[in-house]
Amino acid sequence: MDYIKQLNEFHERIDLEPISIQARSLWITLTNIHEKLLWRESFVACFQAPDQDSVIYVGAKRIYQYNFK
Repeated sequence: MDYIKQLNEFHERIDLEPISIQARSLWITLTNIHEKLLWRESFVACFQAPDQDSVIYVGAKRIYQYNFK
């Protein structure tokens, strides 16, 4: 995988399918972690969201819903 290519494709896609700044930050953070893990097939990222209205929960849900990879 190419980190810069991933970022460029993400930014092109959010021009067409806008998502919140929180979801963008979460995606960028997760992609950065993925790159640091040398693009493993999968990894687990744990976070504690106090409720379903929390920013991180909503951001993660949006990333999943829009199938951002």
